[in-house]
Amino acid sequence: MKRGTPRHPKVAHLRKLLKVGLATAVGYLELLWHFTAEFAPRGDIGKFDDDRIEAAMDWHGKRGRLISALIDSKWMDPHSECRLYVHDWSEHADEAVRKRLSRSGQEFVRVAPKVTGHRRDTGSKAADSGGFCPDMSRPPEPEPEPEPEPNTTPSAAETAAACDVAAETFDLPDDERAAAWKKANGTATPKTSLLNPETEAALENIARRIRDRHPAVRRCGIAEAKKQLRAIIRRAARGERIELLDRIDRNHAAWCASSEWQKDGGTYAKGLANWLAPTMERWNEPPPSDSFGDPEPPKIMM
Repeated sequence: MKRGTPRHPKVAHLRKLLKVGLATAVGYLELLWHFTAEFAPRGDIGKFDDDRIEAAMDWHGKRGRLISALIDSKWMDPHSECRLYVHDWSEHADEAVRKRLSRSGQEFVRVAPKVTGHRRDTGSKAADSGGFCPDMSRPPEPEPEPEPEPNTTPSAAETAAACDVAAETFDLPDDERAAAWKKANGTATPKTSLLNPETEAALENIARRIRDRHPAVRRCGIAEAKKQLRAIIRRAARGERIELLDRIDRNHAAWCASSEWQKDGGTYAKGLANWLAPTMERWNEPPPSDSFGDPEPPKIMM
């Protein structure tokens, strides 16, 4: 998606409102766009309440503060029908989102010329006609399975630019990369270490494969799956991270084939976020021998 540069004035405004660093502000925006693309492809993110939106962006601050900051910095706009709309979503959504809407016969939410302001009340019962938001009193109808999305994993240079560090620092050891960060930014090292592009691409592919394979009733969002996998592999040595991702992928495939996870439509499967919890290490163990075979996902091809 065309999301602007990290130095965009709106990013600076968001950082000022939240009092956070550049990488943190960019991270919140990335989670907002991923959540919108997956669960509100029309841009009508206001069909979810503020607490749900903030949870999707892993916000742990004062309730409602992140939503207010996103509105004040013009990343989200109030909307007369669906309460909140991602700013210029119809212009910046990627091709996968456009295809998904086309297949399901939907349109982007129309932006009304005038709105009444941000309303916390989400009880609007406006009909889903003329491109406006759906009736929130009814559960959403299931959408068709999306086509495989193109690989949008950013290059080293793009990721480095988003994090305000030089691309060549990806190939340095952790301690040297931390020193490079401090030299470039004049601040302490980032709270989270950066992954090299090869590992980042592997994590992206496996997170989507695991999420799509997991029993539908027990899934979490792709952003949460990636967050959990990232936390797991950061505990491993740099040279062992892709091998660890491969092992997690194989163990998950075996669990999904087990009788426990298949019965009653997957109701008894572990929730995906729970199964991927870094400290519990359920992901590190294959299922008991009662599985229906031992499916072997493809090895990571880099």
